[in-house]
Amino acid sequence: MSEYANAFRQALETGEFIVTLEYTAPDRSEPVDDLIALARYVGDEPRIQTIGITDRVVGEAAHDPIDLAVQAADASGKMPLVHLSGKNHTPEGMRGRYEQMLALGLANPLVVTGDVPRVQKEFRKNADLDAVSPQGFLDSVQAVDLARQCSDRFCIAGAVTSFKYTEPTLMMQYFKLQKKIARGMDVVFNQVGYDLRKTQELVLHLRRSREPVAAIAALYWLTPAFARFANRGEVPGVIITEDLVTLLEQWSKLPDKGKAKRVEMMILHIGLARLFGYAGVHIGGFKKPGTLREVLDRVDELMAGRPTVDDLWQRWLDLAWLEDGRAVRFAPDDGFYLFAADSNGLNTDEPSPDGLAVTRPMRFRMLRVMHDLLFTDFMEPGHVGHAVSRFISRHPILHKAGYLCERLAKTPLVGCEGCGSCSLPETEYVCIESRCGKGLPNGPCGGCSADGTCEAFPGRECAWAEIYRRAKAAGELDKLASTFVPPKDPHLRKTCSWMNLSLALDHHARMEQDDGSDHHSGQ
Repeated sequence: MSEYANAFRQALETGEFIVTLEYTAPDRSEPVDDLIALARYVGDEPRIQTIGITDRVVGEAAHDPIDLAVQAADASGKMPLVHLSGKNHTPEGMRGRYEQMLALGLANPLVVTGDVPRVQKEFRKNADLDAVSPQGFLDSVQAVDLARQCSDRFCIAGAVTSFKYTEPTLMMQYFKLQKKIARGMDVVFNQVGYDLRKTQELVLHLRRSREPVAAIAALYWLTPAFARFANRGEVPGVIITEDLVTLLEQWSKLPDKGKAKRVEMMILHIGLARLFGYAGVHIGGFKKPGTLREVLDRVDELMAGRPTVDDLWQRWLDLAWLEDGRAVRFAPDDGFYLFAADSNGLNTDEPSPDGLAVTRPMRFRMLRVMHDLLFTDFMEPGHVGHAVSRFISRHPILHKAGYLCERLAKTPLVGCEGCGSCSLPETEYVCIESRCGKGLPNGPCGGCSADGTCEAFPGRECAWAEIYRRAKAAGELDKLASTFVPPKDPHLRKTCSWMNLSLALDHHARMEQDDGSDHHSGQ
């Protein structure tokens, strides 16, 4: 497949506005004739750079995205985007996926965390993490890092969502984005969302923070059925308000079932994303090219008139009225925004006032003091703790006793699950193994609800919200945003992390290699 030009990468480099299509890979029992037809259309359409193939969105039995990418490339002549989800993947497994892509000439991975597998949704209220996801999730920051290690030929895409409405959940999205950029990500895809103030917010944030990546806005061809589905929380991270569902149902009563209105909404969405400063759009929900071709034609006509943001924003507002005379609300009430609002309901470039009051919990203070006493110098080579660790490691019974002592001490305090490679200092002494539904050590997934509750454990606050509050109270937000936690060695599970730290067996050894410092972290 190396003979196929990477139109997606070329457009990023030249500044051409990008359009990509998303194809949701179906169950393996279903044919993919619609993919081939869509790919052929993409091949003949110069305004579309590529097609993206999703990874196990409908379930674990979905077609493999790499296999489908080969078929899409053959049909289109354009290098596809291959979505790779971290669910049920180890670093070794993901490395194998990257090597498979390279062998096939595929160069555009889109790395995402992934949703809780659908086949396990019956366990979502179970407090046992293993019941939710037996093999866990590969952290997407680690997956970006691994992709860059594998090849400089990759044009690595990642994901973020600006559609979070509490300060901790939003800022942790941006901190995780910063980590992905630092590990080698080339372009970021924003989540689907219809609160255009939030859409604008991401590019303002990238511009203000001088992050050197382009952003792609994800859009979806809305239907009343999809909107109802998403409104129930069935599409993690996608916020569809009750008002938007009502508007689409209102339009569905029109003679054309609301098609003209939905086309108008999409072209305005694309036009505004372009004027906001997005490098392109990623469009999902189309299985046939007819309506999509109409949308692209209308966008060309729209942009030929050289509209301003205010022009298109007013048209968007005029479109979004309900029969009872109310303006549609596209976002929850009283949500947090990174920038202050302007007089029209979009953003200024002035940061919002800091209104989040934070304190340092007593347990956090105690754990910090214990860490400083026991793991600063004491466990390093040449000190007593290191010598004791070396002695204990040579005696299996003592080693087991050390592990049991650690569990007795840490389980009541942090819910320790005995990973053997403790990252408590990197996560403000919140155990992500027990508190994060996906065990992600570098930041949250995008799946929490509008009020900040966990995708995997409904009703439980996202663990990273508490991590953010503690870091803010301690004046450590910069550290939180820049610290990269490498993959943990699963073979260390059920061993003593204190000794593994002292003997440089855990993930901290890689962290020290990365930063070239002598700083020794522990728990």
